[in-house]
Amino acid sequence: MDKHVTWMKKFSIVLLAMAMLVSLCACGSGQDANATPAEVIKAAQEKMAEVTSMSYDMIMDMEMGIAEQSFVMNTTATADQIVEPLQMKMEMSMNMGELGTTATTMYIAQEDGKFMCYMGMDDGTGNMIWQKQEMTDVDEIMAQYDGKESMDVYISSAEGFVENGSEEINGEEATRYDGTISKDAMNEALETSGALSQFSSLGLSEDALASMINDLGEMPISIWIGKDSGLPVKYDMDMTTVMQNLMTNMMDSMGGSADMELTISKMTISMTLRNFNGVEAIEIPAEAQAAQAL
Repeated sequence: MDKHVTWMKKFSIVLLAMAMLVSLCACGSGQDANATPAEVIKAAQEKMAEVTSMSYDMIMDMEMGIAEQSFVMNTTATADQIVEPLQMKMEMSMNMGELGTTATTMYIAQEDGKFMCYMGMDDGTGNMIWQKQEMTDVDEIMAQYDGKESMDVYISSAEGFVENGSEEINGEEATRYDGTISKDAMNEALETSGALSQFSSLGLSEDALASMINDLGEMPISIWIGKDSGLPVKYDMDMTTVMQNLMTNMMDSMGGSADMELTISKMTISMTLRNFNGVEAIEIPAEAQAAQAL
C-alpha cells in the first residue's frame, strides 16, 4: 500500500478522535416564546445540570487528500451515557472507502474509584476482539467523554446566535439558532478540551502542539432547541476551515515536505440528542470484562 495512504489511514483515526472530543453533546424545560436567541441558549445551557443521562446519534463526514491522493471517510456513532457515576456505551462504524470499514464498541465505566475503558473491534467475521485499560487522567476523561460538560464548553464559546427557522427533530418542533465560535474562543476551547493530546502519537512536542492552535479561524455552529422541552435536540458544526488550519500548522511543526501536504476539503459533524434521562443502566458484556488488560 502507498506510504501516503498508509499514513492517511493512521492519521485519520487520530483526527477522528480529536473531532469526537470537540463534538460531544449535552442538554438542557420549555422555551420562552418572547426570549431572545441568547436567552434561549443560556436557558438551555443552565438546564444541562438537570440531565442525568441521555443518548445521541452522530454523523461525521470528512474528505481529505495528500499529494495527489484523495480520501473520504464517513463515521456514524450511537451512544448512551449516564452522567454520575460516568458510564458510557458507544457503537461506531467508520467507512474509509477503498481502505475498508471498521466497527468498534466502547464502554467507559467508573468502578471503585477507577475509570475503565473496554474496547471491542469486529475482526471481520462478526466476532468482537476485546481489550481493556484503566484510564488514569480523570480531567482528560471528563473532557473527552462527559457529553454534558463538552457541550457546555462550546455553547459558552459561541456568540452571535440568530434564529433561522424551525423543523421537527425526533418528533418535536425545534428552533434553529446559528452562531459562531470565534478564533480566540476556538483556540481556548481546544486547549481546555485536551483534544490536542490525541496528536501525541505522531511524535509532536508540547511546544509543537501549542503552536498548532494559533489562529485556527472561526467555526460556524447551529443548535436546534426544542420548543416544548427547551432542550438542545441537535447541533451541526462545520469544522472544515478550523481543521485545515490545524493540519497546516501541524505539518509545519513536523517539517512536512510538499509531497506530504495535507488538505481537508470537508469536515462536518451532525449530532442528534434523544432519550433524555432515559438511560437507566449500561451493562458491560462479560467477555469485555474478561479481556486482557493493556
